[in-house]
Amino acid sequence: MAALVQAGALFGIAEGSTRVALHRLQADGRVERDERGQYRLGAAAAPVQSVVAGWRELDRRTRSWNGRWIAVHADTVVRRRPRIDPGLAHCGCSASSRSRPGC
Repeated sequence: MAALVQAGALFGIAEGSTRVALHRLQADGRVERDERGQYRLGAAAAPVQSVVAGWRELDRRTRSWNGRWIAVHADTVVRRRPRIDPGLAHCGCSASSRSRPGC
């Protein structure tokens, strides 16, 4: 655990926060601890592990541009609803009424 605490400290994560996160991951089955106190990914972490393993192969999956395509579309847009000031919600203001005076 000491190495994980040190790694977290490099990113400004407090020791206590790292320990709590590790405990929660262990409770969820995402990490397992052996008798020597070393941690490894648990069975519940398999989906995340497969995604990370794919990152290691990214160079092999990337193709050089051969001039045959001009654009790439990646449908990863996160659609968010416009936020309304909570103080205005009670007076009937909504995202569609922003142009109304007072909203």
